[in-house]
Amino acid sequence: MANGIKTGGRKAGTPNKATAAIKEVLADIVSAELETIKGTLAILPPQECIQALIKLLPYVVPKKVEMKGQGLQNDIEITLDLGRA
Repeated sequence: MANGIKTGGRKAGTPNKATAAIKEVLADIVSAELETIKGTLAILPPQECIQALIKLLPYVVPKKVEMKGQGLQNDIEITLDLGRA
């Protein structure tokens, strides 16, 4: 790179082909597992089932965060919890 000028490689904004291929394979794997996850959870011991569900919850249920401030016409309060229990 001469004086901060890009002289080779991918142009800005061009997607990485390897990353796209890996994401596609992982998406296929996850899609296949979604079909069997209920059965898998059913055969787990109760403690392991609960732990698995706790790990999956952040992908389904929004987390809470608290923000307070004044809107243009009314006071507003928004609560989101970003921490983990």
